[in-house]
Amino acid sequence: MEVRKLIKSGQSSLVIVLPQKWIESNNLKKGDQVYLDRNENKIVISSFLKKLEESKFVIEKNRDTERFLDTLLYAGFLSDKKTIVINNVNESDFYELLKLIKKFHYLKFDEKTEGSVKLVFIADPNSVDVEKEIGKISYFFDIFFQLFIKEDCKKNELEEAYDQISSQILFCMKVLKLKFLDYSKNIILRMKQQLDSYYFLLITCKNLIDQFRICLGDKKMISIIKKLRVKLKNLNLLIAEDNLIDTLKFWELNEKDKEELLKSISKERSVKNIHLYFVIYNAFTTLENITYSYFNNR
Repeated sequence: MEVRKLIKSGQSSLVIVLPQKWIESNNLKKGDQVYLDRNENKIVISSFLKKLEESKFVIEKNRDTERFLDTLLYAGFLSDKKTIVINNVNESDFYELLKLIKKFHYLKFDEKTEGSVKLVFIADPNSVDVEKEIGKISYFFDIFFQLFIKEDCKKNELEEAYDQISSQILFCMKVLKLKFLDYSKNIILRMKQQLDSYYFLLITCKNLIDQFRICLGDKKMISIIKKLRVKLKNLNLLIAEDNLIDTLKFWELNEKDKEELLKSISKERSVKNIHLYFVIYNAFTTLENITYSYFNNR
């Protein structure tokens, strides 16, 4: 055991000098990150990149549970681990995984042994601008809604656009997990709120795909979806410009649109149409949440 003194830095901070041999053995230099593991009154310091490489999310596949691979793969991807190991894998599971990993940006097969598969997230978090990547999500939503309002809309096109949005949201969530030390608590909270809002809007897209035949036969529904597309584009433009006044006006107008939609729902007699109108209503509420997140973190 080695004893070292705490050194005062600035008005209230205390620092400690790390041993030179430990720094050299971990190939660290000025500006590199280290990982702090708190355990009651102890703090263990380790190389941040080394910690990420060594850690792994292990999945023990239970064959009695439906969609276990699907659910656990999402959980593993959204953890703070760069490596996912799946045990008890047979050939059928392997081919299912081949299809599943297409939904995850930068998740690749690293190794396959008998009964086990190792997947690795290969993107370098330090080279990713998370805020820029989050900004791309609204563009992918615009593609989805643009496809939806086409007269010759096809379900497979919508599903591809949906997968693109889903992959981008998951990718941003993953990088945010791995880069948490780079940002302040407020910035992390703001980006997380953005991603949560986009995820709820993604659920709207899933419901629209499931019922898209009904939607295409309803001119009023298509008109509302057109409005939703324009609203999303305008909102993201206002936030990008940091236009506080017009964003506030957007909020007020969105409230009126929600009231009008509720009036339309009250006159509807078809249960399926009522369900779809509420799907759009929830989308308008999501835009409200995005606006609120902007005000709250401004």
